[in-house]
Amino acid sequence: MELVPERERDCALLRLAETDEAYRLLQAGEVLPREGIFPLEPLIRRAARGGVLGAGELYQVLSTEQVARKLQKSIEAAHERRAVPHLASYAARLQPDRELIELLLRSVDEEGKVLDSASPELSRLRREIGRTREKIRSTMEGFLRDPRTLKWLQEPIITERDGRMVLPVRAGDRAHIPGLVHDVSASGQTVFVEPAEVVQLGNSLKLLEQAEAREVARILQVLSQRVGERAERLLADLDILIALDLILARALFSLEIGGIRPEIVADDAPYTLYEVRHPLLGKKAIGNDVYFDETNQLLLLTGPNTGGKTVFLKTVGLVMLMAQSGLFITAREGSSVRVFQKIFADIGDEQSIEHNLSTFSAHIRRIVTIIETADRSSLVLLDELGAGTDPKEGAALAIGILETLRLKGARVVATTHHSELKVYAAETDGVMNASMSFDLTTLRPTYRLLLGVPGASHALDIAERLGVPEETMAIVRKMTDPEALRESHLLSTLNSQLTGLQEERRALDAEKLRLKRLITAYERAKTALQSERDKLLKRLEREYREAFGAIEAEAREVIEQLKALEKKGSAVKPHEWTQKMADLSTARGLLEEIGAKLNGAPHEASRAAPASHGGKVKRPELMPGTNVVVRPHGWRGSLVHISGSQAIVQVGLMRMSVAFDAVSPVTEEHEAPASSMSKSNITTTKNISSSSAKSPSVRVHADHRAMHTLDVRGKTVEEALALLDEALDQALLDGRASLTVIHGLGTGALKRAVADYLKAHRLVQRYRSGDMDEGGSGVTIVELV
Repeated sequence: MELVPERERDCALLRLAETDEAYRLLQAGEVLPREGIFPLEPLIRRAARGGVLGAGELYQVLSTEQVARKLQKSIEAAHERRAVPHLASYAARLQPDRELIELLLRSVDEEGKVLDSASPELSRLRREIGRTREKIRSTMEGFLRDPRTLKWLQEPIITERDGRMVLPVRAGDRAHIPGLVHDVSASGQTVFVEPAEVVQLGNSLKLLEQAEAREVARILQVLSQRVGERAERLLADLDILIALDLILARALFSLEIGGIRPEIVADDAPYTLYEVRHPLLGKKAIGNDVYFDETNQLLLLTGPNTGGKTVFLKTVGLVMLMAQSGLFITAREGSSVRVFQKIFADIGDEQSIEHNLSTFSAHIRRIVTIIETADRSSLVLLDELGAGTDPKEGAALAIGILETLRLKGARVVATTHHSELKVYAAETDGVMNASMSFDLTTLRPTYRLLLGVPGASHALDIAERLGVPEETMAIVRKMTDPEALRESHLLSTLNSQLTGLQEERRALDAEKLRLKRLITAYERAKTALQSERDKLLKRLEREYREAFGAIEAEAREVIEQLKALEKKGSAVKPHEWTQKMADLSTARGLLEEIGAKLNGAPHEASRAAPASHGGKVKRPELMPGTNVVVRPHGWRGSLVHISGSQAIVQVGLMRMSVAFDAVSPVTEEHEAPASSMSKSNITTTKNISSSSAKSPSVRVHADHRAMHTLDVRGKTVEEALALLDEALDQALLDGRASLTVIHGLGTGALKRAVADYLKAHRLVQRYRSGDMDEGGSGVTIVELV
């Protein structure tokens, strides 16, 4: 398959997309096997016609099918890691024949030999051949070890003649070793004898080798038949492999030259090449910027020889052909090209002695063909237009050719030395002067393209630099028109200034490109960070939910055990009570730690906002002690305290701070079983992503050991003690350090009953009457364990 430029934009875009996918895979270090593809078409077609393939040819079929299988797997795996739809489409159409691969693998090798494993019969015959050869060799070696035989031999060696093992016997001693003579030396002094003792073995070996040859021929015929039966499938695989191989070759070359994928614009759109350089001159070559639009349908380059005009001409043609062929171009990112139906070039001197053509005649013949064929879809490259004849006539002819091509709508890039063409370019719409800059200090070309400015030839300067004697240069200057010298100097100064401006613009463009890359990298990093953050929050939510359920269950189990111990009374051992209290403390600490995490870094990364479910709750509807629901989680609890925009809610073992607007009183619609902090489906309140619905901020209340008050005034002793028992249990659940019991003075009966009850309670460390600022004797302060 050849590398052919596409003539349609869509086709060229497809080729570049294919190259781009392979380019990215190779850049990422993906292994795409392509060694071992052979030109199988003639072999497969011969097999399809009933021909027999050799073992080496069959191995080529095997190798190519193995590459198809490996390449298919490699592309499919790569496609899962990074999208390469065009390559994946090729890979999906491959149909490597597993059965044929396995058959050929056990039948032939890369040295072109049929393997023993090709058939049981072949394996048996070769074992027999090996044993027979060993017997013959052993017998022959016996002759070499026998001193009586050795004296009749020319040399003590075993050799072969016509595939039979023989001994080199002196001609005069032939009678002493009976056997068959297979050959005689050129001198007649030596006869090569197969001793009678091994003749029969030799005959057996010959028969075995003939049987082996017949079996090998049979195997090759069977294998060739299998290949022929699969000819259509194998040829289809071969076409796809060749296409993939060409894509990979384009990508490898694009990588090697440091190319970029150009944009391909519509035929009538402007396009620009940034820092374009010749693809074969390496990365150190000077890059040039050039744009093409309606203002420069014809680009006319003037300037000194050796300045780079012809190289630039070739560069423009090559990069267009490269892009249309699916190759990346040697230019800077952001460059664009268009598709040309026809590209013509008249570059170089092709004199012909055989056809009696001069330089001028050869040019004119090619240009005639170009003029007859060129149109709006053509790119024409003309080097040294009008050269090789009288300067005035050459200039007039060049202008006529350029004007004809301009009127036909062709895109033209031309070089010339004729000053008249500079005037033509300046006065004609759609024609632009350009030049290659020249360093007046070093008198050397810079190879930089200057658009819009005609070039000076600098012939005198170059001649002087190359060593023309000063006296000769003085004569030249006297003969040169002073006006022409001034014009040349003016152009040189203008070129120098424009070169400086282009260098500044190139630096700015490079900085813009760097900033663009940084912004792109930042956006990619931001997206990746957001994705990782979302994954982290989801994982934390799951872990916290599981931890809450497990720890709360453990805490409730400890409380039940404490109650059971309390019922045992004096039978409870002190260390048992201490251990259970320690367990409860540990569980409570873990709950606090998880609560703190719930309100920590993830919460800071994604502040939760009040939920909008059901609108805002009016403050008058809520009072401390009201049974409430925390939205959107559906947690049921009791309102403990309201502080500004926050509410403290007791939910199971947890006391938490939530946004006041997220709390609503329990209504009939909440009477159905609601989610509870004691269930395993607790939902954390983190904002999983910026696009998800925001949840209320939840904070586990830090002050578990705050004071709590129980008022039993007006209650009977039995009612008061029942309330006190519940309050002590709740204080234990909440982790509070103390409880204030308000019983009043009255007759003192309630106070005494409370004191008697507290004396025997396991949760009470000590109790006392309140100080004057705490309520005096009308209250009892209980300190809990």
